[in-house]
Amino acid sequence: MALYTWKNYGSDNSSELAEHGPRALVICELSFLHLPNEIKSIVKPFFAHYKTAQIPPFNKRLLIDLLALNSLDISLDEFITIGCALQSQWNDGLRMYEDDDLLNDFDLEKENYKSFLDILEKFLFAENHKDLHSVSFKFNSTGTIKVNNFFVLRDLYESICLGYDINKDNFQERKVEILSMANQVKLPKLAEKIKTDYAKALYCVLESKFSKDADILRFIGVFFHVFQVPTNNNAQTREILFDDISSTLGSIDIKNLRHYIVGRPSFLHI
Repeated sequence: MALYTWKNYGSDNSSELAEHGPRALVICELSFLHLPNEIKSIVKPFFAHYKTAQIPPFNKRLLIDLLALNSLDISLDEFITIGCALQSQWNDGLRMYEDDDLLNDFDLEKENYKSFLDILEKFLFAENHKDLHSVSFKFNSTGTIKVNNFFVLRDLYESICLGYDINKDNFQERKVEILSMANQVKLPKLAEKIKTDYAKALYCVLESKFSKDADILRFIGVFFHVFQVPTNNNAQTREILFDDISSTLGSIDIKNLRHYIVGRPSFLHI
């Protein structure tokens, strides 16, 4: 399995491979098997590709200092695994939506399915199919071909309904099923959703270990920052760590971080 290469981020969140020399990076064994299920489910895709990871000594020391302040059931190696998975997936999310027509189609899949199902609904519940006008097929190489023959149009609609196993009796049920299988996430918001998923999973698993809500929020915030993932999108990720853990804890914007826990529905297509 490949070694995960630590990434640094600029003020615009552009990533680059760590600028440290080989001796300046610590190689850590990743640990996945004993993670709580809430965390394991989101880390699993990362662990399938990596078994070791790089981390700068400075970041590792801050993580050790952070864990020393709390009595938790997750080990240092496991937290490194979670943090590197967070960094990797957040980085992928930032770069997934970049002028790609196919990704744009995937992003709008649910919206287009809604329009498509509206058309089928009109066909299924129409009092008179003579109102069917035409269907056009547009090809890049040969232009547009229009189908306006009543009998061909009717057969075409019926074939589509048959293919989707849709009829008058089950239309609403099948509509819900089809839309539930379409992409639900707004791809431009994917990186933020990834941060939310990790924040919620950590909060769910660790909440009982902290006496104050503010303390667990600070813990999660520092954990994100150790792995170069900002909790405030206005922050420059190179400037969110301090030399000591107390100052780093004090820098966390609790109010902003709480938004990750209560959820941000704007990430999803409605």
